[in-house]
Amino acid sequence: MNDFEKYIHDHREEFDTEEPPFDHFEKFESKLRRQQQAPINHGNRTVLLRVAALILILITVTVFAFDFGIRELRERLSTGNTASELPTDVQDAIQYYDNQVSVCMTKIEKLSDNSVEAKKLSNDALKEIEQLDVNTKEIKQVLGQNPNNERIKDALLQNQKMKANIMNDILNKLSKKEK
Repeated sequence: MNDFEKYIHDHREEFDTEEPPFDHFEKFESKLRRQQQAPINHGNRTVLLRVAALILILITVTVFAFDFGIRELRERLSTGNTASELPTDVQDAIQYYDNQVSVCMTKIEKLSDNSVEAKKLSNDALKEIEQLDVNTKEIKQVLGQNPNNERIKDALLQNQKMKANIMNDILNKLSKKEK
């Protein structure tokens, strides 16, 4: 015990001079009874929990939507120039060769209905065209990084010419077999 505690302990009667009012204990007991009888309201807690859960869900959805949007934007920027951003002369040439390929493909499909070998040639043509389309996409990405490079533009056009030449060769082979 330190000196202060010892002083309080030794002079206790001097500190206990006032008694509580006469009805103090009765007021205290009535407050206790009212508190025990009052129903505990948990409604506020459930409402608060629902609001907190809703806010948490909204924040989570917002974060995912923002992340998805940023990822889409990043992918669009990383793919470089698309076909619509190519020079118009290159776009026109690509469209011309694609139209030629489409016409040849229609003719090949008509001829391939007649024989099994023609169907095999048609399927082989489709595989080669798909590979050339992959190459075209890669060349477009490189062209997007170097838009003024004439060699890349020429490579893109050469790739398109190859597609048309392959289709014409297959069409000629099928036409000869039909005769």
